Amino acid sequence: MWVEMIETSKSAEIKPSDIRPPPETILEVRFVIWGAKDVKHMREGYSNVMVSTSLDCKEYGGPYDPYQPTDEHFNCKKNAEFNWRTVYPKIRPTRSCTVQIDCWHYQMLGNELIGTLTLDIKKYLERVAKDLDALEIGPTDLKLKPLSSDGGEGKEDQNDDDLGSVTLSMYVLTDIEAQSAAAGIGRNEPNERPILLTPTEGRDWGAYLETFGFPSFDFGLWKKFIPLFVAMFMFLAGMVAMRQVGLL
Repeated sequence: MWVEMIETSKSAEIKPSDIRPPPETILEVRFVIWGAKDVKHMREGYSNVMVSTSLDCKEYGGPYDPYQPTDEHFNCKKNAEFNWRTVYPKIRPTRSCTVQIDCWHYQMLGNELIGTLTLDIKKYLERVAKDLDALEIGPTDLKLKPLSSDGGEGKEDQNDDDLGSVTLSMYVLTDIEAQSAAAGIGRNEPNERPILLTPTEGRDWGAYLETFGFPSFDFGLWKKFIPLFVAMFMFLAGMVAMRQVGLL
């Protein structure tokens, strides 16, 4: 304990020193999931790949869900592309803070886990809280591991299958800096730091229908007729409406 001693005659002239500890630094953590490489095929010749981040931190007070998934890359033969951001604001320095990265095979009736990994980000939070300097790590390829029987990561030699890897970047910054350099979840605005472009591979109807055994379709030419189809639909809807009100 620190005690300040002054003469009684001067006590009215000198204000006591403020010895309260400085306020805690509130932090924000962002991940950019660029893609996944050499993903194991969960169906014959392909997987419908999706990646998620799950924050486990008791001092997380942000408005976003701790579990944040990407969109789906359908009919992935080898490498998946996402360019997807997950955001965790309002984190206070804490004793424990981990993020679980899961790679999934997406299905309508329930996703199937391909592989997982866990990142301990506590030391990065402590560094930024101490130095007040933003931290950027990656892009880095992180190897996926099988899920063990107790729900955690399995050992690398537990399964001979190569599950693939996830490519991501991590950003840690103070809450003050995050507010002045905001970034949206996924590819939502503000889409900055970095700007994330929407992938085209694995997002069209052709890739989706192939997962049901349909042959691959090239929708490039049909896309040119979409405005015509919309105009025809609007014309027919207008004719029906005019007939119902007695104008035809």
